Amino acid sequence: MARASPLLLYIITRALLAVPMLVILLTAVFVILRLIPGDPIQALFGGRGNPSVVAAARAQLGLDRPLIVQYFDYLGRVFTGNFGQSLTLYPGQSVMHWILLVFPATLELALYSMIVAAVVGILTGVVAGRYRGTPVDVTLRMYGI
Repeated sequence: MARASPLLLYIITRALLAVPMLVILLTAVFVILRLIPGDPIQALFGGRGNPSVVAAARAQLGLDRPLIVQYFDYLGRVFTGNFGQSLTLYPGQSVMHWILLVFPATLELALYSMIVAAVVGILTGVVAGRYRGTPVDVTLRMYGI
């Protein structure tokens, strides 16, 4: 029986560890959003909303439901890509529409940033290697950290 390569085991391990990390991250975001002071519905209406309208908005957004139900609704929407409708910036429009609209520019920015980081990192490594053990090397290693 052939043994799996160490690289394959590493990739599988990292992929499996990504699942609990994603759940922890999503849970942290949910909790932090609930800990922020203030009421999002009151903020939406500028603190001057009619109580019946505020209650209707709270019900429409599911904020009147128990936290555990809100949490699982949140997870379901995140995993299905349903981020709802914009309430403030572009009222009534799909949040996913706006994410997809700006995604090409975001991707371009990320790629250029990675290229710059790779070039600077390689050049820094070459210079630090050339002057190994000198103050230049120490300075560049501190800069790299």
